[in-house]
Amino acid sequence: MQELLGNAWRSSAGQKLTTIDVGSQVQADGETVFFVRDHGEGFDMEYVENLFEPFQRLDSGQDHDGHGLGLARVKRIVVKHGGRMWAHSKIGTGTTLFFTLSAPAL
Repeated sequence: MQELLGNAWRSSAGQKLTTIDVGSQVQADGETVFFVRDHGEGFDMEYVENLFEPFQRLDSGQDHDGHGLGLARVKRIVVKHGGRMWAHSKIGTGTTLFFTLSAPAL
């Protein structure tokens, strides 16, 4: 969560008022989808497949610290816990990162 919130904060740094939404939604099939949504710079969805790859950045790198490893690590953790991770974004509007986690076996 720290990585997701940090990314949302950095992506929203240029806004006069920063809003980051964190929550969950239960789908019709009972699956819980968690999300972190910022209202920052966003990115072109044409490049969404690169978002979770190591050393891939969808920004110029001049305005943000980091090496492009954070979201790759987060996705790896989510997948190791039986979940999925994906994103939706629009330039100038913001980005929402979604993820699921499987229920522990009883």
